Amino acid sequence: MQDDLELDDPLWLQLRAARPAAPSSLERDVLRRLATPRRMPIVVGCAVAVVAIVCLVILLRDRGSGDVARDATAAAIVGPEDAAPAPAPPDAAPAPGWTEVDAMWAAIEAAHGSSIAVCGGSGPIAVHVDRRRDGSAAASHPLRGLGRRGPTAVESCRSRAVAAIALPPMPPDLIAVDFELSLAPEARSAPEWRDPMAVIARAFAAADVGACAVKLTAVIDRTTSANPRAWLPRFQFSDGSAATDTIACVARRLAGHPLPPLPPFLRSITLHHRGPR
Repeated sequence: MQDDLELDDPLWLQLRAARPAAPSSLERDVLRRLATPRRMPIVVGCAVAVVAIVCLVILLRDRGSGDVARDATAAAIVGPEDAAPAPAPPDAAPAPGWTEVDAMWAAIEAAHGSSIAVCGGSGPIAVHVDRRRDGSAAASHPLRGLGRRGPTAVESCRSRAVAAIALPPMPPDLIAVDFELSLAPEARSAPEWRDPMAVIARAFAAADVGACAVKLTAVIDRTTSANPRAWLPRFQFSDGSAATDTIACVARRLAGHPLPPLPPFLRSITLHHRGPR
């Protein structure tokens, strides 16, 4: 058999240098035995790569057919009636807000009445709503007796239930509102106070309250008389004499322009009034 090794092969030269006394046939026999194993790793590696590619193609094809079968099975199990409800149409009526307080409060009572009723107790439930810095509304249950005693179990339960009430964002000049929950349905009728901010703005504009001050913080609340009172908290004034003059000015102007009676569910409203500049 013809030798396939050259005499200037580097491996042959190294072996010759290491064994100078050995016959040249020794190196040839050793190198001939090494030649095939040196080529085998390459051949084996290529064969393994080809087999891996073929297996991957088969796996992906089987997986695709499995997904189709799985989807068909799921469709057979989950009928059309179990599908997720379709989203509301874009022209659906929005939830009532602060320009429809009677409808807004009726919706709140319907949504939260049962969770408040389980707390027990009797009588209307006070709800105080504050405007946060970002305009969102936060509801809380005032506890009048705190300070002299701790909250009762009924008060704690009601506080948690009231705090869960979600309200729409408040108008920029509306500071706080006090409501009452669990009243008779007819007590929630408020055709004259459907939009409290608009009602107060009309009354203040008719009385020209803006002539007394450019900006005021006013409170509209219930009294023993039929019509609510409108008064100015003194904390907004830094000068005592200016407070007295402004309060007297507003009282004189509103005397001839009384506000309509507040509905039973609406206890008080605190707001900013901005007069013409």
